[in-house]
Amino acid sequence: MLDRYYQAAIKFRAETIIRISADCPLIDPNISQEVLKKFQKGNYDYVATDDKTYPKGVDIECFSFNSIKKSWLYAKLKSDREHVTPFIWENPGKFKIGKLCYKTNFKKPIRLVVDHKDDLEFIREIYASLYKEGKIFFLDDVIQLIKTKPELLEINVDHDPDEGYLYSLKND
Repeated sequence: MLDRYYQAAIKFRAETIIRISADCPLIDPNISQEVLKKFQKGNYDYVATDDKTYPKGVDIECFSFNSIKKSWLYAKLKSDREHVTPFIWENPGKFKIGKLCYKTNFKKPIRLVVDHKDDLEFIREIYASLYKEGKIFFLDDVIQLIKTKPELLEINVDHDPDEGYLYSLKND
């Protein structure tokens, strides 16, 4: 993945890259804007949603071309090359890193990513409740829905939010 991002950044002469994942169908455009603003105003190399305060699945990262170039040149671990940005966030001494924090922590983890069949079931339940033709909904709407229907969290509770990355680390 790191190589693909680097090569695409070269091809399209990208100076700033915003990364969202296809397995995260509930990306909030307001959060994307906040990440980009923080990146631009703070002269950062990398800014991302804080994974301790945001639910898994609304992950947004923004980084400079120079950061991905440095990663591409110096990342040696298989996990650093398989995933796009670990080399950056694991090396705060080499990069200026910023985090965008959500306004609250959650008592129970909320998993809004689609890696498993039950994740898809959970997301479908959210869409069935919140989606109205032509109108988007936001993370705050999802959180409000979960507060009113906490049983939804039981649908995909059995998965570690970081299982893909942790699997890669085992193979280093």
